[in-house]
Amino acid sequence: MKHSVTMRSVAEKAGVHVSTVSLCLRDHPSIPASTRQRIQGLAQKMGYRPNAMVSTLMASLHTRRTSSESPILSLILEEGQSNLYVNVPFYRNLLDGARKRAAQLGYLLEDTPLKMEEKAAAALHRRLHNRNVRGVIVAPLFSPGGECPLPFEGFASCALGHSLHKPDLHRVVSNYAQAMRMAWDKFLEKGYRRPGFIHPLRTMERLRYDMLGTFLARQIFHPECAAIPPLLFQTETEQHSEERARGLSQWFKLHRPDVLVSAPHVLLPLLKILGGQIRVPEDAGVILINGEPGWARVQDGAELIGSGAVDLVVAQIHRNETGIPPFPKTVSINASWGEGTTLPDRR
Repeated sequence: MKHSVTMRSVAEKAGVHVSTVSLCLRDHPSIPASTRQRIQGLAQKMGYRPNAMVSTLMASLHTRRTSSESPILSLILEEGQSNLYVNVPFYRNLLDGARKRAAQLGYLLEDTPLKMEEKAAAALHRRLHNRNVRGVIVAPLFSPGGECPLPFEGFASCALGHSLHKPDLHRVVSNYAQAMRMAWDKFLEKGYRRPGFIHPLRTMERLRYDMLGTFLARQIFHPECAAIPPLLFQTETEQHSEERARGLSQWFKLHRPDVLVSAPHVLLPLLKILGGQIRVPEDAGVILINGEPGWARVQDGAELIGSGAVDLVVAQIHRNETGIPPFPKTVSINASWGEGTTLPDRR
């Protein structure tokens, strides 16, 4: 019977200490990259496989230690966007969910603002490494391009949402396609046949068109409904609110939708500016994406998304996985439905 290959046998073959093999197999940045690649290649050639029972035991011991040591995870926040992280309920709940889950697992999740420049990112990488930070979570980004220049070598990592486009990390996201399908199912059930979708185009780009694509696909597969073109604003800033309100008024008069699907921070300020020109629900029903109670709404599980990101990072730590993953995973969290007075039955 062929003997199992252990770390010790790999160390003897490589002429290094067994602790060096352990660090190399964990891809630890304290060992030069060339040495890590050599040892990893040798271990693979020799047929080394980690012992599942030992890995489970070490993960258990690590979890017990964390309750007293409180190891650190870093929450990467785009510098200059603190008002959005604090004032927009979805983002606030998202980050709160991550912090609560980290605390439950014995970790300290520290807010880490990052200026999205390579020099600042390299300096931050050194600081995090010197503090023995094990994992990083990238909060939603708002700058065009969706790129985070932080080097991820040596860290377990995960992104919150779709906005990070480069590098491609593991991520936990809202299932926006399922949320839009749910909105369609609800207004069809209640007799609405002229749906209108309102959103900034830039947001749809950040969400990789999941919501917009599902809305347009439903138009194709529901010929009984009017194919009203979505109203996609080119800008998101408050300075253009008056212009956007005029655009909404013109679009509404032209297409006469009987139900509007939008986010509260997009639609509600415009309805207020129009001052009763579009009455809800008399002129059109409304379904909000992440709305307040009282409104008909599809509600993202923001806290569950934040919690799931921490679970992904901690699982990587237990498996000694670091760096940019070759095959990133995406975990989607489904939305739930909230009844409200803004979608009365019209059958």
